[in-house]
Amino acid sequence: MWTYSNNLKRYRRQLEIGINEDRRKGLWNKVYSDSERIFRDLILFFFSCLWESKLKEYYKDDVKARKLKEMIKEEFGLIKPVDVLTFGDLCELLSRINKKIQASESLRKTVKSIFGRPYIIPQKDFKKLSHVRSARTPLTGIHPIKKRKADPLKTISKLIEISEEWSAMGRSGRVFPYLIRIKEERTNEFGISHSLAIDEEGNQWTLKKSRMWIRPEYAYYMLTDTEHSAIEPIMVEKFW
Repeated sequence: MWTYSNNLKRYRRQLEIGINEDRRKGLWNKVYSDSERIFRDLILFFFSCLWESKLKEYYKDDVKARKLKEMIKEEFGLIKPVDVLTFGDLCELLSRINKKIQASESLRKTVKSIFGRPYIIPQKDFKKLSHVRSARTPLTGIHPIKKRKADPLKTISKLIEISEEWSAMGRSGRVFPYLIRIKEERTNEFGISHSLAIDEEGNQWTLKKSRMWIRPEYAYYMLTDTEHSAIEPIMVEKFW
C-alpha cells in the first residue's frame, strides 16, 4: 500500500505539472491497473484469513491460490475469474462482501473477531469509489465519450485519500495489511524463536507467530495494532 500511495502522489504531481494526452491516458491506465491489484490483494487476504481452515488442505501455493479464487467466484456467483475483474467489478465485489457480512449475524461476528471490524472496507468509502469508477472511461479514453468529463485531480485525490485511510491506524485498526518480507529467524538463549522482517517502507519488524511456518525471503501480508513489533498478528503468506 505504501508503494501504491506514493505512486499515486507522483502521478498527481505529473498531472499538476501537465503532460500530453498520450502520456496522460497511459498514466490513468496505470492508476486503474495499480488500484485493481491493490483491491484484489485486499480481497484475497481477507478470504485467506476468513477461510483459513478450508485452505489448509492445499499445500502448493499455485493450487491454494487457484482454489481460493474459485471459492470466491463460486461464493459470489461471479461470471469472470477473480484475476480479470476490472476496477468496477472489484468495487462491486467489495460492496457485495460488505452486504453479505451485514446480512449474517454469525458472519459479522466472525469477521469482527478476526479483523476487529465487521466489514472489509468502511461503507463511507463507496461514495469515493463510485466517483473514481465513473471517471475511468473519460480519463483513460478507452471508449471515447464526448459529453462526459471527469476532474483528474479530484479523482486521483480521492484514491490517495482512500490509500492513506486504509493504511492508517484507525479505531478498528488498519484496513489494508502491511506487506512484509521475512529476513531471518532467530532463537534466543532460552530457546524462544522470533522472526525478523522488513516492510515496504524499509522498517524493521520483530515477529512472533505461533502455529505457523514462517519462511525466510517470502512475502507476507500482516495486520497488527502495534508498530515494528508484533506478537501473534493476523498473517498470511502472499501465495497468489
